Amino acid sequence: MRAGWNNNYEQVYKLQVFLNEMLDTEINTDGVFTPETEAAVREFQELYSENILDPWDLDKGTGFVYLTTKRWINILKCPDIDEPMPELVPYSD
Repeated sequence: MRAGWNNNYEQVYKLQVFLNEMLDTEINTDGVFTPETEAAVREFQELYSENILDPWDLDKGTGFVYLTTKRWINILKCPDIDEPMPELVPYSD
């Protein structure tokens, strides 16, 4: 998921609810990947940088939900599941 993409509204809505819970934010839960959603994703990524950004050798959040961000969300929401580290496939436009 990312700003400007043809995102699934239901998935963005779930992401927004999750971010509001995790970060104690008040993002509008409308299912649209707004600049506020992107900023909250960056904050989340930087908060859990060891698990999300470090595998990519990144210092700053990207603002979009990709392999390691999705993995860490799943781990936090469902700690009993086994969510292995995905193969890091570089993103390209």
